[in-house]
Formats: sequence, C-alpha cells, structure tokens
Amino acid sequence: MNRSKKIRIVGLIAVMIAFMIPSIATAQSKKEKDELKKEIYLQKEEIRKQVEEARKMAQEELKRLPKVYHFDSFWDDKSSTLRLSKHFDGETIKSSRTFQVDENIKKIKIELVGECEDGEIKVAILLPNGDPMKEVLIDPSADLQWSHVLILKEEKSKYIGSWKLKIESDDAEGKYSLVISTY
Repeated sequence: MNRSKKIRIVGLIAVMIAFMIPSIATAQSKKEKDELKKEIYLQKEEIRKQVEEARKMAQEELKRLPKVYHFDSFWDDKSSTLRLSKHFDGETIKSSRTFQVDENIKKIKIELVGECEDGEIKVAILLPNGDPMKEVLIDPSADLQWSHVLILKEEKSKYIGSWKLKIESDDAEGKYSLVISTY
C-alpha cells in the first residue's frame, strides 16, 4: 500500500471516529453504547497502527534520499569546507564532483568515513593535473576512517586548481561521508 493511500485511510478513519463519538450520546441502550465504544477503541487502534506504519515509511524514505552536499565558509574569506555524504540502499552509481583550491590556501584537510554492509563504495580524489591523490575502497571487510592534512609549501602549484572527486558504488548497502576543508 503506497504512502498517499495510507494517509487517505488514516484521514477517513479519523472522520469516522469524529462522527461516532456523538453517536454514543444518542445511543439508547447500554449495549449500543458499549458497542460504539468498542468500535471507537478499535478505530483508534487502527489509526495508531497506521500512523506508526506511516512514520516507519517516512524514516525509510529519508534514508533513501541522497544527502545534499553543501559548501560553506568559516574562519575567514580564505577558508572553506565541502561536505559530501550519501546512504546507499543496493545502488550502483557513478558520480563526480569538483572543488576549487585557490592560490592563497596554506592547508588542505581531507576526512573520509564510511561503512558498507554489502557491495562496495569507491572514492577517488584526483589532483588538478588528474593524478590520483587518494583512492579508497569501502567494503564489508571493515568500517573506514581516514584523514590527511596537506601543508602547501613546496610544489604548491600541483595542489592549486580544480580537484575532482569520483564516487562509484556497486550494489552497495552502506554510506560514506567526505569532508574537505581548506585554510
């Protein structure tokens, strides 16, 4: 049963109860009143079950939605953070993103966290010249936590420019979170 149908059913049940409550006051015998009270109780239980099921469906739906990446600034005009995260539910995807490192940056901090119950998630971080900086495979063998700080002194030019991030999953059930901060 789809979500909109469930919502309509819950609404109909609520309307039925609203019309049944005044019926108790007009019922003639104790037996009629008891039957109406029982019916109201059963309808309330049905609503409670439907609401609980709708809540669970909403939570599952939220897990399936991709988290939106965002770019925000902190500390000063030169500092920034990029956060990417995604929950996979048996998906196979290939995606790429870019981010810019400006000349005035002195440090880059990269943090990657992930876990995968089934399948695999690959994350590749490529330097502006296309060379791999880091390639990581997240699979069921272990949860992953990796971080790296680059202090840009010598060979600074190879880090300045447009970096590329590649994310691939193969029937993955898991998640990852990648945070890149520049100072």
